[in-house]
Order: sequence, then C-alpha cells, then structure tokens
Amino acid sequence: MSWADDFVANLPNAKMSVTANGRPFISMGIDKNEFVEIKLTESIFELPFEVSFKRLNDSGQVVEQRPFGYASTKLLAQKLARDVALLRQNSREFVFDGE
Repeated sequence: MSWADDFVANLPNAKMSVTANGRPFISMGIDKNEFVEIKLTESIFELPFEVSFKRLNDSGQVVEQRPFGYASTKLLAQKLARDVALLRQNSREFVFDGE
C-alpha cells in the first residue's frame, strides 16, 4: 500500500497525480480549476507532508499557489486538507453573497 492510498480513500474528490519530475502527490478537487494538494516533502528537516492550494486558469496555467501548512502524520494532513477546502469554499460563498 502506498502513502497515497489513505488520502485517496478518505478525502472527497482526491486522486493521485504525478509531477513532471515523476513525484507522486495527492490532488483534491474543490471547484473548477481549484485544488488542494498534498505532497511529500524532500528535506529531512521538514515535516513529511505539505498541504497547499492551487488555482489554474482555463488554459491550465497556475494562477495562484499557496502553501498552507505542514503535517507530521497522514491523519493531520487529511484534516488540514479538509480545512483548506472548507475555508476556500466558505470564502467563495462570502464573495458571491456580497459580504
């Protein structure tokens, strides 16, 4: 079982993807062209999982990419990914409501 299987099984709209360098990561779709990503870090001086937000334009170019945090366990990384998705969905609700 790979490290990605837990994330794909427990996060909604999550799938495993691979970077151009061949490194696997988890991509969880929030909205059209918006994703929360979980990546394994490369340094031994960092926590093992990095959770970030990525937004693409219609042609697939990265418009926004923000790291949100690092987690020491799979469970914490899943919780952080859910929190980032929820924060993003709630922020869009406020924008659309005009608040």
